[in-house]
Amino acid sequence: MNKFLANAIRIFRGWPLPIKIVISLVALIAILEQGSRFQFWRFQQNTKTNTTPHKQSVDVTKVPQEVKAFLSDENLQKMDEAGMNIYTGDNPPNIEGTYVFKDVVIKYDPDGANFPLVTYYFTFKDQSSKTVNFSYSSEKGSDGLQDLAEGRGVFISGDGNCFSAYIDNDETTGECKFKSAQIISACKEEKGLVDMDNGTLWTYRGDKCSETDYVAPGHLRIFSHKSLAPRK
Repeated sequence: MNKFLANAIRIFRGWPLPIKIVISLVALIAILEQGSRFQFWRFQQNTKTNTTPHKQSVDVTKVPQEVKAFLSDENLQKMDEAGMNIYTGDNPPNIEGTYVFKDVVIKYDPDGANFPLVTYYFTFKDQSSKTVNFSYSSEKGSDGLQDLAEGRGVFISGDGNCFSAYIDNDETTGECKFKSAQIISACKEEKGLVDMDNGTLWTYRGDKCSETDYVAPGHLRIFSHKSLAPRK
C-alpha cells in the first residue's frame, strides 16, 4: 500500500498545474460530501434513539373561546409544553359512548410522581358540534374509595379521527371534593379510543381532602393511555 501511494504521489507531481488543481478540488468535494453524509447519519441515529416526541406548540387562539373561562391561555401553553396533545379544529369525530381505560400511566408530573392507577370509565354523551356531556368513574382503589366526576362545561374540538374535550370538572373521592380543569385528547378507532392524553390542572381542594393524598390547586399532571380503550 505504501509503495502504491508513493508511486501515485510521484505521478501526481509530474502532472501540469491545472490538472493538479482540478483533481484537488474533486477530492476535496468528495471528502466534504462524505463528511456531510456522516453527520446526517448521526442526526438520524440520534433522532431514532430520542424518546421525546417532536411536537409543535398549540395555537391557543384555535381552542374554543368558551374554554378560556376555566383554562387560561397560559395554562393551555403549560400543558402543551409538558407534552399534552391538543387537537384543534371544527370537525371532531362523534365520540359518544363509555370507554374502558385499564392501563393509565402518569406521563408528566413536575414532582416526578409515579404510582399505579385503577381502571377508569369515561362516558361521553349528547354530543353537538361544539359540546359534549362527560362523566367518569373508577374502580375502587386499595383504600376502598372510588373516583367520580361530572363535567360542568365540556367543549370539544378536533378534525378527522382525533379530538380534544375541555372539561370544567367537579370531582369526589369519599368525603373529599375537589375541582379541576381537564383536557382529554384521543383518536377514535372502530373499536374504541387510542393515544389518550388527560391533562389535569387542579383548581380547588376541599377542607376534607388530605393534603398528603391530594395535590394542591395549581398542580398539573398529565395521564396517558396509549393502547386501545374499548367502547363498552
